[in-house]
Amino acid sequence: MANAVFCMIGAMVGAGFASGREIIQFFTQYGSFSWALIAFSSGLMAALVYWSNEHALHREESVLIRGFRALLYSAVGGGMAAAAGELAALTLPMHHARTVGMLITLMACAGMSGGSLRGMAWLGTVLIPVIICAFLLCLRVPGTNTPDPQPSFPSLIHAAGYCGLNAMLAGAVTVQAEGQKKRQKRLCVAIAAGLLFGGFLSLGNAALLPHTASLKDAALPVVILLRGYGKTGFYLSAATLYLAVSTTLIASLRGLAAQLPGEHQHIWAALIAAGCAMIGFQEIVAKAYPVLGYLSLLILLMQKNPPHKGGMRLFV
Repeated sequence: MANAVFCMIGAMVGAGFASGREIIQFFTQYGSFSWALIAFSSGLMAALVYWSNEHALHREESVLIRGFRALLYSAVGGGMAAAAGELAALTLPMHHARTVGMLITLMACAGMSGGSLRGMAWLGTVLIPVIICAFLLCLRVPGTNTPDPQPSFPSLIHAAGYCGLNAMLAGAVTVQAEGQKKRQKRLCVAIAAGLLFGGFLSLGNAALLPHTASLKDAALPVVILLRGYGKTGFYLSAATLYLAVSTTLIASLRGLAAQLPGEHQHIWAALIAAGCAMIGFQEIVAKAYPVLGYLSLLILLMQKNPPHKGGMRLFV
């Protein structure tokens, strides 16, 4: 069970938590109402993880769902590659650091995406306490109170889409992990996933809430906050975020390669992600993530339990 949970956190941590950009966009910008959104999202995430794993173990996916998964993994993989480029531009004193950092990361992660899940589970295990420490350090950075937006129904839809995206992304690895054969263990994995998901969001939200106004347009808010601790804090935060981004990129490339026909799928997956990375990290998070999240949620909720045998299906 622990292996599956750590794989899931490893798959989501780059796209969901580590930079802080996603937490601000989907939660923190709604002020004090963000706490209600986080509570709602934690329960929904647990339900989606259980439902998606239950479905994946008992039923083949349709052509349309496989195509959507390929699109999702391409966008997230591109976003993580672009984030690696942003980190390289921030930390490496060289020309074309953004492009060099992105390409080196893509090549390394493409090579690792074809292996077992043990490395990803190990990284997930390491990243959990490291990112918690990073958020705790961010909590100590002085901030200013910002105006509190009024709660709105669209914010619930926004948060639900975020859950859908992450649940679909986690599906690239969690169903392959050990401990998913029995329904009771799948239920335990889902509950643990929801609790960890909510815990990360709560800690990140508490750290970022006092800085909403100053960081709302920042690509990597956590790295910026930890600059207050000098060069040591800055480079440690950049290294932590880089590991988180790399772990999610491995999961995305692994998921994308599984949707591609023919040979050398991992190479093609890396090339597709590189093309998507040209859009830019902030653009992908701001524009692609919400749409893909809503579609992910819709697909997960439309799945039906009875297995279908024989032939290739076109619809859910």
